[in-house]
Amino acid sequence: MDFRLTRIILIDSYCRSRIVELDVSGHITINGENGAGKTTLLRLLPMFFGESPSRIIRGDAVTERFGSYYFPTTGSYVIFEYLRRTHKAMAVIHPDGQSGEGVVYRLIDSEYKPELFKHEGQVVQTRDLYRHLDKKGVFDSKPLTLHAYRQIIQNTAGREHRNLAARFSFTGGTGKLTHLERVVTGILQRATTFHDLKKMIVSSVLNGDEVFALRTGRRDLQHWLNEHEAHRLVMEKAPVMAELEQSDQGRRMINQEFTFLHAKFQLLHDHFQNLVAVGEKAEARAKEDLVETEEAYRKRLQTISDAKVEAEARAKQARQAVEQLDARKRKYDADDIASKITKVDSLAAWEAELKPLKQQLDDLEKEVKSLTETFTAMETEAKNQARDQKSELDDKKPGIYESFGKRKEALNQTHGENLKATRLRHEPELDAANTKVTDLKTEKAGLEVEVKNTQADPEIIQALEMEREKQTNANTDLTELHDKTDALQKAHIKAD
Repeated sequence: MDFRLTRIILIDSYCRSRIVELDVSGHITINGENGAGKTTLLRLLPMFFGESPSRIIRGDAVTERFGSYYFPTTGSYVIFEYLRRTHKAMAVIHPDGQSGEGVVYRLIDSEYKPELFKHEGQVVQTRDLYRHLDKKGVFDSKPLTLHAYRQIIQNTAGREHRNLAARFSFTGGTGKLTHLERVVTGILQRATTFHDLKKMIVSSVLNGDEVFALRTGRRDLQHWLNEHEAHRLVMEKAPVMAELEQSDQGRRMINQEFTFLHAKFQLLHDHFQNLVAVGEKAEARAKEDLVETEEAYRKRLQTISDAKVEAEARAKQARQAVEQLDARKRKYDADDIASKITKVDSLAAWEAELKPLKQQLDDLEKEVKSLTETFTAMETEAKNQARDQKSELDDKKPGIYESFGKRKEALNQTHGENLKATRLRHEPELDAANTKVTDLKTEKAGLEVEVKNTQADPEIIQALEMEREKQTNANTDLTELHDKTDALQKAHIKAD
């Protein structure tokens, strides 16, 4: 056959939220229980030939309108894939997206492919279908009315849709299928009228066909008789078939009850299986918890034992420390450490008193050093003067014997005055230094007595020794100063 339906595809229509494909390219049997939707599916066939939706729903118990019944969403499609000689095309019906009840028709120049109506796993909405097909490079006629679609499929279109009819009609050349939808509807509904046949004949005459004839043959008539006889024989068995259908209905009800009973037992079985599985898991968790608890208990016991051993060791050390402290306390009591501690505590006050004494000693040492330097300078100056004078005298000796007497008297007088002035100038300082030295010796003796009766800090003892050494050195320097002073006095006396 050059022209025939090959597939009917229902997207979110016959079965909600599903895509159903029905292959009608050959003989097909549709069976199912009452109310399963056999008639609902068959009534879609006249739609392909341009039948009006109102004739499909009319006389049925369905109260919904055609659009809301067959197209519940804006992504619902009824697709007829058909063969035109060697090329396949599609007639697509979908909601118009405006009124909620109206539908429109499209003709697509391609066989059915899921990707033409799906994008990224989702059904393409009807408002986006043209743009989606255009991206795929597939020709789309855009939305058509029922009247325009019927004219294109039946090849009765006028000038406006002549090109589409040549491309998508269900007949070839100049053939026309006028009112074919009425014939198909009458066959499916097992009822047609002479008015429908008359309209077909009138349409053929009005189309200007030069030859119009109704022909039949013996073979066709024999075929009709055979079909009629078969229908009669089948209708004679109608009571038996009704009884069988009633028995089958009872069987289905019993089967359904057994199905429900099986489902209940299956649910109970699954429930108890789940309870067993939950109990086994709980038992396994309890065993794991027991093992973890025992392990934690052993670790805690070990930790407590270790802490106990450590605490006993610390207690033993503490007892030993207490015993040592008691022994030290008894020794301190025997050695009268308290009084010694009192003396040691008084070292700070003694050091505070010793500090100004050290400062005085340092000042005295500086004064003694200054006196020593002064006497040394005077001695050096006197020696230099004496040497210079002696040299001058030696040089002038021959000429000064005469004036030596007068000169000697003048010199002796000058020297006496100088010596007297020097003595008068330095005697108070020397007396003060001697007095301070005597006082320091007295304080030193007292400090030495006090130091001998206490145990001072080693650093303080060392500092005291250093002070003693400095005092000894100062005494030595003072003794040398006395010696030099005595020598100077002797030299003056001798010079006199």
